[in-house]
Amino acid sequence: MAMFVLVAAACTPIRPLYLGTPAEVHAEPNYICNGDSVDVVWNLNLPKHEDFCEYPTGGYPDVRSCSTNSDCPGEGRCSDGMCCASPIPLQECGSYCPPDSSSTVTFDPSGPTQTTPQGSGRISFSPSRTSAITLTGEWGPPTTPEGPDSARVVVVDEPPFENLVMGLPFGCTGSGYGWSNFDLSVANVLPSSLIVIASVQNTSGYQIRLSDGVHSPITLDAGARPTTAFNGPLAGTIWSASLTSLATIGLPIPRCSPLGEADPYPDLSIQVTLACESNSP
Repeated sequence: MAMFVLVAAACTPIRPLYLGTPAEVHAEPNYICNGDSVDVVWNLNLPKHEDFCEYPTGGYPDVRSCSTNSDCPGEGRCSDGMCCASPIPLQECGSYCPPDSSSTVTFDPSGPTQTTPQGSGRISFSPSRTSAITLTGEWGPPTTPEGPDSARVVVVDEPPFENLVMGLPFGCTGSGYGWSNFDLSVANVLPSSLIVIASVQNTSGYQIRLSDGVHSPITLDAGARPTTAFNGPLAGTIWSASLTSLATIGLPIPRCSPLGEADPYPDLSIQVTLACESNSP
């Protein structure tokens, strides 16, 4: 006779999936001179769910829908189409509430450690040295770690200053081929008003035509000494470059197809030396 054994296993309650987005910390400006103030903003981007709401019906016996505060009984306030009785905090009403949380921002090596019982915040500081900024946090219950995310602030205070390498990769486009631009904002290069260009050098190994979108384009030979043609404030935020016709002599012509590219031209790069206005060459 066949025997069947039924094994009962203890069940652990399944935790709901709380959807949020990754934690973020930003610093601006992030290329500075001594004495510049940096604004640091962070957010754990906490999920919102009815499980975190202390007053899911807004403090009333049942949910009261509303368009304006006048639709709510007494001194109630209208938030996200639902009445919230006074003096209940709006973030504790309804079906989309954030959890309890805390966040910590550390500054290494210069700057205070900032811990707050909120999932977001803002602080200004003036670092004297290049600093790494790290955001960590937690929320719950149950306790859930969040982060880390990081940012960096570069202090350009004395020689040899700071070298910013701009890469301009080659690739096929919808209309042919070319080199991608270098966008300072996309690359998260956010200089203070005191940062200036001290020199620019072609590090591509080929003769190129270079433009910052503001000054007239110039030709830079491979291995040539740094140029001062772009010296001064970072007026242009989008830099572009291409090989000169002389540099393409002897190189195969690139071929682009839906399957990819063949015989691509080389990627290009330039080195921009940054300095502070008060000590630029």
